[in-house]
Amino acid sequence: MAVTETKVTETFVNGQKDLFVRQDVPLEVRRKNVLDSWVRIKNSHSIPKSEIVLTEERIERAFDQYEHGLSHGEPARKAAFLIQSRSSLEFPYGDITGFLPALSTEKYGINPEVRHKIFFGLPPFEVTQYLKKDNSGDEKIIGSIISVPLSIDDMRNVQRCEVSQMKKMRAVVGYTQPLIVDAVRFAKEKLGVDSFGLGETMASMTAYGRIVEAEVPDSMVGTGHAGTTYLINSTITSAAEQGGIDLGKVLVGIIGCGSIGSAVSLNLDPRVNQIMLSDIDKVRAENLKNEITSKRPEVEVVIAESNEELAQKSRLIVGAGSNLTPILTRRDIVPGTIIVDDSQPPRH
Repeated sequence: MAVTETKVTETFVNGQKDLFVRQDVPLEVRRKNVLDSWVRIKNSHSIPKSEIVLTEERIERAFDQYEHGLSHGEPARKAAFLIQSRSSLEFPYGDITGFLPALSTEKYGINPEVRHKIFFGLPPFEVTQYLKKDNSGDEKIIGSIISVPLSIDDMRNVQRCEVSQMKKMRAVVGYTQPLIVDAVRFAKEKLGVDSFGLGETMASMTAYGRIVEAEVPDSMVGTGHAGTTYLINSTITSAAEQGGIDLGKVLVGIIGCGSIGSAVSLNLDPRVNQIMLSDIDKVRAENLKNEITSKRPEVEVVIAESNEELAQKSRLIVGAGSNLTPILTRRDIVPGTIIVDDSQPPRH
């Protein structure tokens, strides 16, 4: 059975001809567009042959697996964790070239727009697998990491015609939801997955997975926030120790009071007794303040008037926002400040 492609709501497609990810384009056209862009690169003499071969194999596999599923004899995956690229045209991360090494702008001068047309022109694909050793010591595939073609640049583009912050967020949600649902449907129908974790901002964009469960029946969806919270708080403790910071004597700033910011704030190292919160939604920040103080009455919690105020007063800052414009700039930050950034996309 072919995967049913989810269409992006016309509201978010009309007039947006510069989007890298266009779910209203048939799969065969997307494949042709990607391969047409790839052909300009594959004949380059400056890129090692091994990287050309690996990149082409992975491009072909992405389309083949999306259309036909697992190869004969491949075991079904039990679980999948969904991720997205953090790369933008302006700031290329290593996640694209980690999977498609021949697309490196830094090493081979690949045009960023061509790089994006290829990577974000791919359908959802399996980046790698989770392996587990059985009793005999053999490794077996039990799960997958799935890349969802969500482009930071496209998220910015769909906001261009909107004025209010609320309408901008609705535009982003309208753009991202069908792509996330399509990735889950692919993993379920083609890879045999029935349990999903949503990484990055995907939980927030789908009402914490409820939209996905409604669109793809018999799917168990988790947010992945528990693991993220643990890692952030572990990093805070470790960074403070390495930086010689006494957590009992510094103000810890939390930018973003959503799901991650809230969980981090409520589970900070017990030595922390001063917290400053900042969020565009002041009611949400006030609610989190009340929740923290009810759980830990000894902690002083204040709400910043702005991110800039928080940056000036805090010596350890946690970024947990989902803004598509910069949260802080270099000039806002006091030298020596430690920043633990889980912003999606990174915004410091």
